Parts: sequence; structure tokens; C-alpha cells
Amino acid sequence: MKKVIYIITTILLCMTSCTDIHDTYSEYIKDGEQIYVGKLADVKIHPGFQRMMITGSMKYLATAKTCIIELVGYDKVFTTDIDRTQPEFSYEIKDVEEGNYYVKITTKDKEGNTSLSETYNVDVYGTEHIATYYPKRITDIQFVIADNSLNLIWNQADNVVEAIVKYYDSNEQLLTLTVKGDAASTNLPDWKATSILTVETRILPSETALDIVSLPISEYTLPDDPIVEIPRTNFANANMPSDVVNGYGGSVEKLWNNDTWNYDSGYHAGDNQGVPHHLTIDMGLTATITECELFFTGYERTDWMPRLFQIWGIEDVEDLESHEPDVPSINPAWEESAKAKGWKQLTTKNISVSGWQPSIKFACDKEHENIRYIRYRIVESLSAPHVGMGAYGSASEIKFWGKKVSLLQ
Repeated sequence: MKKVIYIITTILLCMTSCTDIHDTYSEYIKDGEQIYVGKLADVKIHPGFQRMMITGSMKYLATAKTCIIELVGYDKVFTTDIDRTQPEFSYEIKDVEEGNYYVKITTKDKEGNTSLSETYNVDVYGTEHIATYYPKRITDIQFVIADNSLNLIWNQADNVVEAIVKYYDSNEQLLTLTVKGDAASTNLPDWKATSILTVETRILPSETALDIVSLPISEYTLPDDPIVEIPRTNFANANMPSDVVNGYGGSVEKLWNNDTWNYDSGYHAGDNQGVPHHLTIDMGLTATITECELFFTGYERTDWMPRLFQIWGIEDVEDLESHEPDVPSINPAWEESAKAKGWKQLTTKNISVSGWQPSIKFACDKEHENIRYIRYRIVESLSAPHVGMGAYGSASEIKFWGKKVSLLQ
């Protein structure tokens, strides 16, 4: 009997619960059953330049025929048909002012049933927003002596996709170069001195953005042919028949050993060489020589310092010996003979000193291009005789500066 009473009680409780559930939801179904349409899935709102693109998956749109897109608060509603023959749903809204938007999306079937609405947020960009981005800028221009090229050094700027660089080569041809957004440097192998180079920075404000936008073009003036210290790593003694013979531990090669103090560091003319005399250096490169620095011996002996000396140069000739003057350097006719054989007089320097000095740096009087061989000629010593014992010349180092440096191939 107890079991029967328990079963009857349980049935009554279940009936009461069902009645409660019906009472709870009766308010919502008093007007009949509500049918909801499937929603657009995997929705993405892509911002663009004064536009936006809505995309999404149609996997739940079995019955939906139209999609309703509302820009909340802007009184703008767009309705478009759903084309399930396409791989995904997409809809573009053009002519949108830049700003932040809430986009409400609802789908609808042919009976008027709708989906639950979903709202998304998007920032549409325009001129004002784009103006907040930093362009890709050239922070430094470095000259590469080895090949006369230029290295452009870049800053790092956010959201840069690429930079379009336009510049002129030495033949005045306009070249266009595309530089990656994260590039740290760019090499220009051939360029025109003092010409204008332009940089157009192109940015993408976000990963989902539609439009790559160009920032205002920046202009740069490429340098004049830069004057650089001529590298001495390839210097060699040309050992021409007319060159001075060294003595007292001196040698031409010591003119570029970076030692300016020791007694025997540098060249030192041997006995009975006389003054004027000269020595010849093969630079192992070609350049336009613009400046020279001559270092004197460090033991403060002034006798053999030059009072008057010359720097001569000649191009990368095939047979240097065929360009030797017809008379020795001590002969007064040497200069005219040297010019006739193709040598260029770069400078003549007259030094007025009252005592020892470590070095003298001076500009060349004339600039000649493509000089390979340098001839240093002492015309008169500070206090040494021209002939006989004591008719010496000496120097500890020699350096050159120039432009259009080109290493020999």
C-alpha cells in the first residue's frame, strides 16, 4: 500500500511541475511559436579607408534570404540578398566617414522570420587617422668606399608594409625600388650625386584592414660625391726606375705603416740621391684626390723636412714605365717632361715653418679623376743641400683623401 501511495504522490508532483513550467513561459508564447533564422557565422568587420567590408560564413543560413546591416546610431540600414552560391557572405559599405561604428547584423527568411541580432565594433580610418602614423624615414646615408655605393639607414615605424623609393642613377635614369617595411638598410649601387630621392611610405593600419594607404612623400637630397680617407690597405711601392733609392733603414712601404715616431719609420733618401727626388705609390685603386697629409719624422729633425714639395698623379695606365719623364727628377726640365708623359700636377706646397711639426694637411690645387699612381716629389728641403752628402729628404707617413674611389677589379 505504501508503494502505491508513493507512486501516486510522484505523479501529482510531476503534473504540478509541468503546470509551473507552462505558467512560466506562457507569457512568451501567448502570440504563438517564435521561429528564429540561422545567424551569419564567423563574422568579421574589415575596416578600410572610408569604407568597411562585412564577411561571414553561411553554414547556418539554411532558410535565410536577406541580411540586414545597421550602423547603430547613424540611421543607416542596408539590406542585401544572401547568395549561397558564393563561398562566403560579403558586403561592402562605401563612403563611410572615419570613426568608430557599432554594426548590428540580422538575417531574415522569406516569411519574415529573423535571426537573433549580433553587434560588432569597427574603426573606419580616414585622413585624420592616417596622419597619426610615422613614415619610414632615412636616418643616415653612408658611403661605401669599396664600391662607391650608398647605404640608406632606416628607422623602424609601425604598420609599414613597404616604401617606394625613387632615385636617379649616374646616367640620370629614374629608378624605382621597393623596400620592405621592416628593412633596416638599403643599398644603392649606382646613384647621382646631389640628386633628389623620394620615399613613399605605404601602411596597413591593422591586420584585417582592407586598404594600404600612402603617407605623404618625403624628399631627400643625396650627398655630393663624398670625400673620404683613401684606404691604404692596397698601397704598394711602384718601384719605378727613376724613384729615389732609400737608405738609413727607410723604405717607401713604411709611409703607410701607421708609425710616425720611430727613427726609421718612413722613407729616407740614401746617400748621393740629391734633391729634387721623387717616389711613386701604386694606390691599388682609382680616385679623385682632393687632400693630402704628410707626416714628418718623429725625432724632431727639421733638416730633411720639405720646404717645397709636389704631389703628382696619373691614371690607371697599362705601361707605367712608358710614362716616365725623359730626364731625372733633379733636372729642371723634369716637370715639363712629366706633363708631356701624362702626369698631372695635383699640387705644389711651400711650407714655411720655424721648427719641427708633426704633419701638414693641405688641399690639392687641381682635381683629376681616376688617379691610380701618386708621385711625391721633394723639390727643396728645409735646410739640407741639393747635392752630395746630407742632400736627403724624409717623411714618416702620407695619407690622401678623395672621392669617386673605385677599387681595382
